[in-house]
Amino acid sequence: TRLLDQARPAMHLKSSCWLDDMLRTMTSSVKDLRTKAISLGTKACSSYPSSSTIATVINDLLENQTEDGKNFGFLMRRRLEKMIREVDEGLHVPPIWSIIILLVSGNQGGIGKWPSLEEWLKVIQRCFNCGESAIRLQTYYAWNRFVYAVRPHEASEKLVSVLVKPIVAQLDKASTDKQSRSSRAAVLS
Repeated sequence: TRLLDQARPAMHLKSSCWLDDMLRTMTSSVKDLRTKAISLGTKACSSYPSSSTIATVINDLLENQTEDGKNFGFLMRRRLEKMIREVDEGLHVPPIWSIIILLVSGNQGGIGKWPSLEEWLKVIQRCFNCGESAIRLQTYYAWNRFVYAVRPHEASEKLVSVLVKPIVAQLDKASTDKQSRSSRAAVLS
């Protein structure tokens, strides 16, 4: 992350060199590597907000075909869905998801025009439906970043209706337990 601070223009120019490693490492089974890659991704989101260059590189990387004929984005989504099953790994899924969303949001036409959006929304939906409250809490934070990326004032009615679904669902819950209250606080933050 220091390189992003010290050499932001050079890192932007060479984004295709390091973004591939970052994407692959974010889903690593080694927690320390995964955490550092997520930190780099978070820093990249703040360093290059709405960068069409970064969005194009990320989109190209996700669309790259692997040796088994599937694209990398498909394999990454499957890995994220698998990570949700383990709490330690599952806690990282919403931040990873939001990094992808924020980096791709610089595409021409915004995130709403991204062809893979529907498939990536399925990943975060699994996080919302997860039984682990800590993962759901992280999911609401990731969803807030998604709302930011969508720019609701510029979005289609269809996309705006998608934005409110998790919020309405959380507010409709009648549960009064402590975990539910912390989730509500995250929703309203």
